[in-house]
Amino acid sequence: MLTDERIIELIEAYGTDPRTWPESERAAGRAALSAPSEAVETMLATFAPLDALLANLEPVDAPDRLMASILDGAPSRDVSSPAKVSWLEALLGPKWAMQVSAAAASLVVGLGVGLGTASAGTQTYTDDSAIYAAFGVSSLSDILDETNE
Repeated sequence: MLTDERIIELIEAYGTDPRTWPESERAAGRAALSAPSEAVETMLATFAPLDALLANLEPVDAPDRLMASILDGAPSRDVSSPAKVSWLEALLGPKWAMQVSAAAASLVVGLGVGLGTASAGTQTYTDDSAIYAAFGVSSLSDILDETNE
């Protein structure tokens, strides 16, 4: 019996078709997908368009040297020790955890810059004076004086 977490990992790594999954997990995968949970259904719906796109691509015949270069440069993972997973990644999955982290960082930076610049100004504007200040003048008469010159 596969857990929802494992099924989601398999979908993310191998696609939505259990025939592409590791042989040792195919039968359990087919059984689990016969009545998927809501989380698994969401993952299937999310990855189905990608699988359809990839299925329609023509295979690329890359030179052996290029393939060897790519494989040599690929990062390797020490399978003897389990990967460390953050609580956010465990909750949302690796794809969404990165996006949520990036959005949170952007929000923090934006708030910091916004609050920093808002508290730096000491002048209080009323009525149209904010518009005049945006153009670097203190009143409408300053604008009219510049156009009459």
